[in-house]
Amino acid sequence: MGKIRFTFQREKALEVILYMAKRANPPDRHNLTKILYLADKMSLERHGRFICGDSYVAMKDGPVPSATYDILKERGNLLPFRVEGYTIIPKRDADTDELSESDIECLNEAIKIVKPGFTARHDQTADAAYKKAWKQHGIMGSVPMDTEDIVDLLGNSKELKHYLTHRG
Repeated sequence: MGKIRFTFQREKALEVILYMAKRANPPDRHNLTKILYLADKMSLERHGRFICGDSYVAMKDGPVPSATYDILKERGNLLPFRVEGYTIIPKRDADTDELSESDIECLNEAIKIVKPGFTARHDQTADAAYKKAWKQHGIMGSVPMDTEDIVDLLGNSKELKHYLTHRG
């Protein structure tokens, strides 16, 4: 089977960051990346796609959406948010016209179920796909997670893999 990949949508990721940062407690990098991972797993299982089309890496503190995380580390006046320490502070509301109803549904659910506390969030998201990436690469740092391994965690994995590998 070929690699399952999606196309990253930067502008959508910016709106997702703003959406989560207004609703997450705390609105910090760790919490936002874990919320997005949970939301992406829901979206993948229900709709066959990640919300922003990102790819995931296994980092020391859990799974991370790679390109979205890069945005969270950016600095500059052109961004629709500012960063104080690790906290993301929106400069405006998210443009929800850029998000589908299913995106919002998955994000809201993930915000509700993400566990409070750094360690609890890590443990909640350090699933078999995350652990497999660490084991395969055997190094500390940032190692790619295979989307196929994330799909394997889902109840409809067989059908979903068929759909994702045969889409046009």
